[in-house]
Amino acid sequence: MCKPGGVIRVVVPDLENIALLYLKYLEHVSLGERGMGYCYDWMLLELFDQFVRTRSGGDMSDFICSAPDEIWSFLESRTGLSLNSIENIKESRFTRLFRLCTSKSNLGKKLKYHIKRNISRTLLILLWGNRGGEISDEVIFRLQGENHKWMYDRFSLVRALEGAGFFKIAVCSENESRIEGWNRYCLDTEPDGSSYKPNSLYCEAEK
Repeated sequence: MCKPGGVIRVVVPDLENIALLYLKYLEHVSLGERGMGYCYDWMLLELFDQFVRTRSGGDMSDFICSAPDEIWSFLESRTGLSLNSIENIKESRFTRLFRLCTSKSNLGKKLKYHIKRNISRTLLILLWGNRGGEISDEVIFRLQGENHKWMYDRFSLVRALEGAGFFKIAVCSENESRIEGWNRYCLDTEPDGSSYKPNSLYCEAEK
């Protein structure tokens, strides 16, 4: 909860930016321009995949892994991923689990979480078969908070914050903030100053 006088900073996908690019690439593919189909497909994923995905990364990660080299610069501009980051996206579930459980930080908590998760999944499989396992995976995935439940633009986000009782609301950039020394925390920017999540919508307000 934000204390009186505190600053809240909200960062969400920018619906306006996504919608404009979707319309742009829709026009390109409608005219039969070569090479635009991949960009069009990606903008559709930006619009919908974060709502409907039932596994981490969703169809976006599959798209990135299979994308041809010629559109990587486009994907890099949309996601902020480097070429090296694709290896993390390709990482299998087992490898990711092994890496998490063997890291030194919070080892006990991680092991406890995965043990509980596998026990609950096994019980649901015993009750409902493979469908039980699918239900368990989806419920646990959705509880992790990766899915977005709504999309905002610069008007609707300000209006939502006003409705929640905030004031002095301002749309800003990734490296602008009324929080003193914001950039040194590297939450919205990389250490080199580049955007961590390009094309996001940034907004600050006070309580």
